[in-house]
Amino acid sequence: MFFILALPTTAIAVAIALICIIAGWEWLGLAGTDRARIRLTYGCALVGFTGLTCLLFIRYPALLLLPALVWSVLSAWVIVTRVRSVTPRTQAGPMLGAVVIVPALAMVPLLHGSGRQGPTLLLVLCLIVWAGDIGAYFVGKTWGRIALAPTISPGKTVEGTLGGVLAGTAVGSIAWLLLVEVDLGLVALAATVALVATVSVVGDLVESMVKRAGGRKDSGHILPGHGGVLDRIDSFLSALPIYALAVTLWAPDTLTLLER
Repeated sequence: MFFILALPTTAIAVAIALICIIAGWEWLGLAGTDRARIRLTYGCALVGFTGLTCLLFIRYPALLLLPALVWSVLSAWVIVTRVRSVTPRTQAGPMLGAVVIVPALAMVPLLHGSGRQGPTLLLVLCLIVWAGDIGAYFVGKTWGRIALAPTISPGKTVEGTLGGVLAGTAVGSIAWLLLVEVDLGLVALAATVALVATVSVVGDLVESMVKRAGGRKDSGHILPGHGGVLDRIDSFLSALPIYALAVTLWAPDTLTLLER
């Protein structure tokens, strides 16, 4: 949290570039590509696409709608898979990787650089996702009985997911009220934060589908005991597009792009 508030947007952009490279490397690894040169080239290409996408979002803010629509489709896909209890066959192809990774990471420097409130906006998103993950873990461990999506991620439960959404909604709403100088109204705020917290679960499930199709438990081993970078940012990849679009719609004056 300290780094989000203290570092300039340029430093955040450099960190995102590094994350792009590692995420691209891991994604092609999930696809079964072992050649280091190809994986590194793909990761570097994602950096370029992410920078270009960020510039496009700045020039044409209406484009923020597209990633949100993509994740709406992916959410429906996950729901159908869960209801039908079919075995996922989602391969980690380069195109899907770009669609999942690039738009979301492009929004990080965009949000962070949005004027005086930029870092705070990004921090609130982090609190939503972190609280959701923690709430889902503890509620699932304590009261989890019904599997959420057994063919995708057997460890996740309906009870844990509901607990995570409630925790993310509560913490995110309180954080917004305390830190962001925009009054959305309690109902609109809670509904928006709940949607972001819910969609963050989908990002985790989409990556689980890809890992299961590739026969992998983790996306990588760069973080000992915690898997890979994709394992750490999967919830953010789905939450960011919805959150950025919501901020644009609900608080357009707050999103003063790259003023900082």
